[in-house]
Amino acid sequence: MRTCNEIADLACYNQFFYGGDTVSDICEEYDEAKADSRICRSATDCTTCTSTIKSDGVSTCEWYSNGLDCGSGECTQQGCGVDYCDGDEKGDGGGDGGGDGGDGDGGDPDCCYGDGGDGGGGDAVEALCFSGRNTVEVMGQGLVSMDSLKIGDYVRVRGGDFAKVYSFGHYNTNQKSEYLQIKAGGNTLEITKSHMVFITHEKEDDGSVAKSSVPASLIKVGDLLLAASTENNNGSGTSIKVSKIGTVQRNGSYAPFTTSGDIIVSGIVASNYISIMETGLPASVVSMQWIAHAFKAPHRMICAMNFKICENETYTEEGLSLWIYLPYYAALWLANQHAIVKFIGSVSLVGVMSLAPIVTAMSALRFLHNRKVKALC
Repeated sequence: MRTCNEIADLACYNQFFYGGDTVSDICEEYDEAKADSRICRSATDCTTCTSTIKSDGVSTCEWYSNGLDCGSGECTQQGCGVDYCDGDEKGDGGGDGGGDGGDGDGGDPDCCYGDGGDGGGGDAVEALCFSGRNTVEVMGQGLVSMDSLKIGDYVRVRGGDFAKVYSFGHYNTNQKSEYLQIKAGGNTLEITKSHMVFITHEKEDDGSVAKSSVPASLIKVGDLLLAASTENNNGSGTSIKVSKIGTVQRNGSYAPFTTSGDIIVSGIVASNYISIMETGLPASVVSMQWIAHAFKAPHRMICAMNFKICENETYTEEGLSLWIYLPYYAALWLANQHAIVKFIGSVSLVGVMSLAPIVTAMSALRFLHNRKVKALC
């Protein structure tokens, strides 16, 4: 079926295609798509196309190499648009892990990136984050694109407050990755499948609204997401309904860590963290969000005591922060084990993480005490 973005036809913008949106939302999407189509189609080459800013003032147009055409994005019958013109839109090879991977054919350029050569090993790390096309609100700057966010910035988080970015779990400006593109209430979030977002639902016992974090792969059309526009001063918020879910290919992967453990991305409240196991840890009475945030407590404490240590963060070739490199691969190992091993590992992990806030608090108090003593001397 052809998409509304492809045919740019007013008749396509109706509640059959956008069942979760109001008439006003649908009309707004049409006006935006029409403006973007007019802006993008004026570009006749890839370089001009991918540097042309769309009507949102942040994202750029995309080049469709199959039709040698410039468009406003999403996958259509022309293939998938790309936001780069590096002259190498095919695979990058099998990697450096167990030997030099072959260059490979890279697959179909219409699908934005290829599989690379067979090579000797060295699979690229799966993107664990957001695309650079997303927007975040930075204190003193307003809305900026995700790829311009920096360590030390204060960003809008759940509840309407601002929190400091102290690290990036994944930071890779060149990685070509596939993202889910989730549309809800006029917002568009581009996020990897394992990254968590917050959904709302009614409790069966008393009808009150509950919030939980789930991997983006579990989100369905009709689900309710927690959104920035509905957050109020006491931290509670209503929801926006998911109207459409697709996939897009992007260059660049970014996973900022904030002191609060969450971040508002493109108007939607998202977690800082991923869920290694889609259904969560077996026999766990706490959420993956709690476990991940507790695990990062020592890192946050170190940054709070001496932020200079965290300002110049280093990453692996794949873009993983050295703070999470080993824990990430340990978690992947656990996720692929037998159910009994998973159970034992998850119970042990929850026990250790339960102590993390206490140990962190004691270490912080000791640090402050020693500094006070040193100042007196």
